[in-house]
Amino acid sequence: MIVDDAVQEAEAMDAPFALDALSGAVGYRDWMVSRIAPHCGTHVLELGAGIGNLSPLLPGERLVLTEPDPALLSRLDLAARSGALAGRSVRVAAFDPTRDDGSAFHDERIDTVVSANVLEHIHDHVGAIACLRRLLDTTAPDRLKRIVSLVPAQPLAYGRMDLQMGHY
Repeated sequence: MIVDDAVQEAEAMDAPFALDALSGAVGYRDWMVSRIAPHCGTHVLELGAGIGNLSPLLPGERLVLTEPDPALLSRLDLAARSGALAGRSVRVAAFDPTRDDGSAFHDERIDTVVSANVLEHIHDHVGAIACLRRLLDTTAPDRLKRIVSLVPAQPLAYGRMDLQMGHY
């Protein structure tokens, strides 16, 4: 059965493999950015940037790319120093909004937080969003603030593959 094959593939792949596979999905990446970019300000924090698949396509004068996983953070840092992000104003940092308060970014003028396929991996996504709101209140007190997130649309579609991928 096709669904069982997909579940077995999901069980076999680790996060970096899935992110590596996404790097080749140019049309999908372009579509995600087309949905996100119109809503971005000038100082953008990407939550859960992974290995930087979307990062070079995001608008903004300043990008703050965050990732809680140390192995992915290392790859993200390398990507930020080379390739399409080289020459842009970029900061790469570890950040987990369920554990960190965002004080490391208080020197930034972040007006937008973006995430794509991230919040469904966070058990306390409501707490994470509250942390992001407090961060924006601090970094952009007198500016329009935005949280732009792409997430799965329908809880009724949640299935075994989502469970295997660590989705809540």
